Amino acid sequence: GVHTLTWRVKDEFNTSATCDQTITVLDSTKIDKSCPAEPSVTINTCDDMTWSQVLAKMSDAQKATATRTNCEGAEAIVMDPAMFYKKQSATKYEALTDGSVFEYSESYDIKWLFTKEGTNLATMTDSCFSTVVLQDTAHPTVDCSKMSPIVLSPKQTCDTLYQLIKPVGVFDDNCGEGNLTYSYQVDGKGEYVAFNGLNKETFTNGAHTLTWKVADKEGNESATCVQDVTVKDETSPVITCPKDTTIQLLTSCEVDYAFPRANATDNCTATDKMQYFYKFDGDADYTLYAAGTSRELGINAYTITWYAKDSTGNESATCTANIVVKDSTGFNKVCPTHPAAIIDTCADMTWGRVKANLKADEVAKVTRINCKENQVEDVDPQMFYKKEGEADTKYVALTDATVLTYNQSYDIKWLFVKEGENVSTMKD
Repeated sequence: GVHTLTWRVKDEFNTSATCDQTITVLDSTKIDKSCPAEPSVTINTCDDMTWSQVLAKMSDAQKATATRTNCEGAEAIVMDPAMFYKKQSATKYEALTDGSVFEYSESYDIKWLFTKEGTNLATMTDSCFSTVVLQDTAHPTVDCSKMSPIVLSPKQTCDTLYQLIKPVGVFDDNCGEGNLTYSYQVDGKGEYVAFNGLNKETFTNGAHTLTWKVADKEGNESATCVQDVTVKDETSPVITCPKDTTIQLLTSCEVDYAFPRANATDNCTATDKMQYFYKFDGDADYTLYAAGTSRELGINAYTITWYAKDSTGNESATCTANIVVKDSTGFNKVCPTHPAAIIDTCADMTWGRVKANLKADEVAKVTRINCKENQVEDVDPQMFYKKEGEADTKYVALTDATVLTYNQSYDIKWLFVKEGENVSTMKD
């Protein structure tokens, strides 16, 4: 405070005079300041903010404080700073008020000015400095439970060209989903590809993955989330059966026949990679075909029913192939070794009587294999005759009752015929 010191002087004659001396005692104690422990401040936001909003988000470690000695009391006096700010690109500080606007993504220098002045106070100032930037620092959020799987069904080819669709409801951001850019990776291989809404990827038959992630405008990345992609071939193979086959057996009644396989085409599975199943008439179940498969076949007509199965398990329609095994064994023929027979008689005779008088070497004899009965049997000839010297066109049927004229020469034809179901017709 201000004090008055009065001086008095007295001489030897006891005469005195006074004068006053003014003494002023000023508080010149220093300002006790505490500058921010964290002078570089980043405020997580998406928009511009006022200083009051910025200050509300700042921690104590990011603020400056100061006190001064209270000469009139025991407790120190807390000082309110005068605030100033400027963009870092500017040179001049301006007064900072609660309503001052800080622009998003702009960096500011902050000046905390503490001033000590007043009655009986020695005027002094002290300052602290800090920087403030408004920036989105939050990472986007992920909820993989909302990721929907993709199921594709190829048609013409096994590979499926698919136009990607951005996952919905999986990723979010404090500044809004529209703030995000998406990228993806196929089957965990290669670099992430930026999603632009037009991306197409080719997926082969089977299981695949799309790994998605997002980043906001500040480059804050999310965690990844995997989307399952399944290419499920639901197209059935198209089968073609072998051509119908006829087998001529020349020397036996059975054959071990390596029958040809059916063929099929498919959008995913190669012809030789498919499974083929067959069933003969009478079989209870289908059998998986293996290369070189054969079947013991007798004289008969057979139908083989086929179907094919691709690598995904899709089955074709059925088709049938027919196999006819024919008895084409020939005759065992013994023609008369004495083809000119003379019958000793005095009159006309029936063929039945003539035949009874023929010797063994004057008769034709034929046997054949009867595959149906699995035995060798005689073949009865059909008989024809004509007068000797007539054209072959004159042959007519010869029966036991046919009368042959005395002293007339005849040509006899023994015709052996083999025919019937699954028997190759032949004559000799």
